[in-house]
Amino acid sequence: MKHINLCILILLVCFNFTTYACVRNSDDPYLQRSVRKTPAQKAKIKANRGAKTAAAAAAEAEAAAEAAAAEAEEISMEAAEEIIAEITEDADVGNETIEEEFVMPPRQTKCRAKAITPLDTEQRRTLDKHKKKIKVMENNHKVLRRMDVKKPVVRLTRQQREEVKVYLTGAFMKAESLPNIESGLNISDSELREKRSFGRGARVCEPVYSWDNVYLTLDSNGTLVQIIQLEEDEMYQWFMEETCQTLSSSVVKANCLEAERLHLAYVINLTTGDIEQTYVVVYCCVGMSVI
Repeated sequence: MKHINLCILILLVCFNFTTYACVRNSDDPYLQRSVRKTPAQKAKIKANRGAKTAAAAAAEAEAAAEAAAAEAEEISMEAAEEIIAEITEDADVGNETIEEEFVMPPRQTKCRAKAITPLDTEQRRTLDKHKKKIKVMENNHKVLRRMDVKKPVVRLTRQQREEVKVYLTGAFMKAESLPNIESGLNISDSELREKRSFGRGARVCEPVYSWDNVYLTLDSNGTLVQIIQLEEDEMYQWFMEETCQTLSSSVVKANCLEAERLHLAYVINLTTGDIEQTYVVVYCCVGMSVI
């Protein structure tokens, strides 16, 4: 019996010693709390923590660098056209189920833009699916400027279209109702002489005017937005665009450049999915003095 007790005692001592050794050599801080650590062990734990922190910081820096590179990346016209084709291909998704639930718009009780039925699940799915491509086009809006995009990223449902026609009707016109500006906005000689008598003269840089039913542009915050257009009814929000006739002025020593200006419009924010009224970017021709 004494021999059995002695054997049990020896086994317990060996087990406790082994457990103690494992805990001391472990990197787990929760296990190490119960034992006294040597200076070497403390240094090892500190080094491990430092390595983990450095690895996390490196991963974060790499992600930030990738994001910055994507933002700074310039794409070609061909690549931009492919991206636009991809992000507009789902524009018709989600209309069928809503058409059956159509109800006539009620009397307006809040802000006109907010009175429009918000984007549904399928419409927002389209935006989420193409989030990265939308960001690429947002960062390459100068390429987008040279494209003639006449297709929406998000197509409105019948419910939303009818609400737009009721609540936002004053913002839309048919093409045949627009003023004729093909010959420019030049004034007569008599009017010009009258204006010059008050110290006013001709424009430094002569522009070419045109009406454009823009679909995609930036808002005043630099966010890509879709202008709400009622293509099914041939009703659009129109913007007068200007391009410069020449690269330099014939009146004074100046360069003729296209500059951004702001115009109020009803849009779909392609980042948030909100329907809102905001200022969007359109273009005009300006003269910049040559120093």
